[in-house]
Amino acid sequence: MWRPRARDVRTRVLHSRARLHSESGDIERIALRSNSQTGTPVLVRDVGRCALARRFAAACSTGTGRGSSWAIVVMRYGENALEVIERIKQKIDQLKPGFPEGVELEIAYDRSGLITRSIETLKHALFEEAIVVSLVIVLFLLHVRSSLLPILSLPISVALSFIPMYLLDIHRLS
Repeated sequence: MWRPRARDVRTRVLHSRARLHSESGDIERIALRSNSQTGTPVLVRDVGRCALARRFAAACSTGTGRGSSWAIVVMRYGENALEVIERIKQKIDQLKPGFPEGVELEIAYDRSGLITRSIETLKHALFEEAIVVSLVIVLFLLHVRSSLLPILSLPISVALSFIPMYLLDIHRLS
């Protein structure tokens, strides 16, 4: 039987939002291409081995030479990132007292600060833009009472535009 050399071995990770209803057989039956001489399909199981992983974790070594392990937390589609991060931090605080002596848990990358700062920047920018737009409307109309209608209708129309986005299940802003 042919065995691949170490440099020929490749590992590919397939991420999917959908759950597979059977074991790795669903993936093994995916056709990659067809054989040029016979026309038969070349399946994933013909060129490699397929295995389902329940969680994405790996072992690594630190610069100190001591062994360590790391894990990646993958958020489900449509979840609130700040709420997920807060729940993870609460769970870590619950688990820490049960760790053996000398075992430490360190968060390598925490996005909550970035997300919070982005939200605050957005709030500040929206407030500044509302002031500038209001001043421009008053400047062009040269009458404060007449400018109240467009000044009030703009934020209301923006707020009402979120209703179809909610009904169409569109949760991403760009």
